[in-house]
Amino acid sequence: MAQVFLSYDREDGGKARVIAQALERAGHFVWWDMHIKGGAEYGREIEAALEKSDAVIVLWSERSIASAWVRDEAAAGRDRGCLVPVLIEPVSPPMGFRQYQNLDFSNWKGRGKPPRMAELLDSIGNSTPKDTLPKEPQKPAARTRTSRVEGLSPLLKWSLMGGAVILALLILGPAIGLLTGGGKDKHGVYTVAVTAADPSAAHLARDLAVSLGQLQSATTGSLRLVSGAEGSSKADLYLEAGSEEGSDKASASLVMMNGKDRSILWSEHFDQPSGKLADLQQQMSFTAARVLTCALDGLAAPEGGLKPQTFKLYLTGCAQVAEVASVDPTSVIATMEKVVAASPRFKPAWQTLLLTQGSITGTSFDEAENRPGIEKLSQFIRQARKVDPDMAEATLAETWLLPASNYGKAIELVERAYRQSPDNPDVLSMAAYQLRRVGQMREAVDDARFAAEHDPLSPFALNNYISALFYAGRFDSAREELAKAEQLWPGTDTVKEVSFRFNLRYGDPNEALKFVQAEGMEAGMAQFLRARIDRNPADLAFLRKTINARIKDRGAEGLSYFIQTAGEFGWEDDVFKLLLGWPKASELATISEIYFRPQMKKFRSDPRFMIVAERAGLITYWQKSGKWPDFCSDPDLPYDCKKEAAKLH
Repeated sequence: MAQVFLSYDREDGGKARVIAQALERAGHFVWWDMHIKGGAEYGREIEAALEKSDAVIVLWSERSIASAWVRDEAAAGRDRGCLVPVLIEPVSPPMGFRQYQNLDFSNWKGRGKPPRMAELLDSIGNSTPKDTLPKEPQKPAARTRTSRVEGLSPLLKWSLMGGAVILALLILGPAIGLLTGGGKDKHGVYTVAVTAADPSAAHLARDLAVSLGQLQSATTGSLRLVSGAEGSSKADLYLEAGSEEGSDKASASLVMMNGKDRSILWSEHFDQPSGKLADLQQQMSFTAARVLTCALDGLAAPEGGLKPQTFKLYLTGCAQVAEVASVDPTSVIATMEKVVAASPRFKPAWQTLLLTQGSITGTSFDEAENRPGIEKLSQFIRQARKVDPDMAEATLAETWLLPASNYGKAIELVERAYRQSPDNPDVLSMAAYQLRRVGQMREAVDDARFAAEHDPLSPFALNNYISALFYAGRFDSAREELAKAEQLWPGTDTVKEVSFRFNLRYGDPNEALKFVQAEGMEAGMAQFLRARIDRNPADLAFLRKTINARIKDRGAEGLSYFIQTAGEFGWEDDVFKLLLGWPKASELATISEIYFRPQMKKFRSDPRFMIVAERAGLITYWQKSGKWPDFCSDPDLPYDCKKEAAKLH
C-alpha cells in the first residue's frame, strides 16, 4: 500500500476528509496537515512527509490554485514523478500543471463516495516514483480531524434524539483546531498544565491527562499539555483534579486557574455512586475537555479576549452544556445571553445560544408557528447573522422555524450550512437526521459516522452513529460499533444506554428487560418487552390498550410510540386506519423518520403507505428532488414507488 500526501486548500477540508477516508479504507496511509503535531514547524513536517510519499494527490479548486502552499506541494509531486491531480471544481490548473491529465471530481458535492474513486485508486499505483525502493509497511497514524468552527456545541444532538443524555455530545477537539493567536508561545500554542490537588488525586489527574492527550492530538498545533512540575511557570491555564472517596459515592473536583495569577476561572464538583469510577472519570473528561475548549475560545476572542467576569460566565455556560444528567437548556440560554450582552461579537457564545434555543424549539410536535421559543430563536438568528452572515449554526437554526413537511427547504438549509462549515459535527448530525426523515438511510449513516469521527473522545457521538446504523437495519455493524464503544468506555452509563436502546427493539429483549428493571424505568417499557419475549395474547391486548390511551394523552408523540409498537407486532391495519384518518395531516410529518425504521418494513411494503407519504408531504419532496427513499430500490417491494406516487400526486 502507498504513502499518500494529500494537498488541498483549508476551505476544501470537507471534500479532502471524504477522499482521505476512502483512501484509508482502501489500505493506504494518508498524510494531510491534520497529522501535524502540536508545536511542530509546518514547513519541516510537510517537507518530510512529501519526501516519504509514494503519491501526491492535489485537489484543484478556485482556492487551491491561488495557494502558494498547494502549488509548492504539487510541484514537489510533479518533480518526483508522483503527482495525481484531481479537479474538485471546474477550474483550469495553474501554469506548470496543465499538461497533466486531471481526474474530474467537479460534479461531486462532497458527500458520499466520489463517483470516480476507483480511478483515483488506480492512479496512485501508477504514480509511484520509479527512483525509490519499496518502503517497509508503516502502521497508520491515529486518525484525527479538525474543524473550521469555533466553539461547537453538542446541543443539536439533544434536539435530534430527544433526551438530556444526547445533549452532552461534546465537540472536544475540533473547535480548537484553528485557534492560533493570543497565546504565550511564539507559534500561538496554549500551554495547559494538568495537576493533582493532592497525592490521592494523582490517578484522576493522570487519567484526565491521557484523555486530554487525545484532544491535543486532534488540534493542529494550538494546544500543549504538560504536567504540573514540567510547566508550572509557563502554563496559560491550569486544570487541577481533586478526589474524595466515600462509602456510598465517588467524588472528585476540577478547578481551572489562570496561568498568570492562579486566580480561579471555573470549578466543579462531581459525584457518582460508589463503584462507578468509570462514569466519574468519563464525566470529568467530558467536562474538562468542553470547558478547556471554551477557555481557548475565550482567550482567542476579539480585542484581546473576554473580560474576566464574562470569561468566567462563559465557562459556567460551557460546563452547563457538558452536564450529562441534569442539563437545563433554559439555564444555558440565560447564561449565554449575558455573555453576548457583554461581548456582542463573541461568535462561540452565539453558536451555543442558537443550538440551545433550537433544542427547545426543535423537539416540539406543534405546528411551526406554535413551537415554544420560536420568536426568541428568530431573534437570535437575526442577531447572530450580524456577527457572521455565514454562521452555520444560524443556518441550522432556520430549519427549526420551518413546517415539518418542508423537507426540501430543511435539506437545502443543511446543505448551505455544510458549505459554510463542512467539518462541523453539528451540521453532519443534522444532515443525518434530515436524511432519515425522508428515507435516505444510507447517506444518513455516512453523515452520522463523519460526525462521530470529528468527536473521537465522546461515547455520545458514537451513540448517535450506532443509532443511525440500527435505524438503517445494519444490525451487525451496530453490534461491532457497540463492542468498540464498550472497549473505549467500559462500564459507563452512556454505553449501557445505547446498548439498551438497541436491545429494546432490535436485539435481545431479555437484556433490555434487565436494564429496565435495574433502572426502575416506566412500566410501559417492561410491558412492551415482555410482549416481545413471549407474545402472550393477554399481554399484547393489555399493551394495545395502554398505547391507545397514550395516543389520547399525548397526540402525535403518542402516535409515534404506537406505530413503532404496531410495527413490531404486525398491527399494520391498525396503523393505516389511524394514520389515514388522523385529523391533522401536518402532524404526520413530525414523525416521518419512524416510517423508515426496520420494524416498519411490512408497513412500507403495503401500497397504502404511499397514501400516508402523500399526507405527510413526502411524495412532494421525492418527486421535486428526484431523490427517492432507499426502500424504493428494494427488489422485494411489491409495487413501484414512482408509479404509485404518480397516481396520488
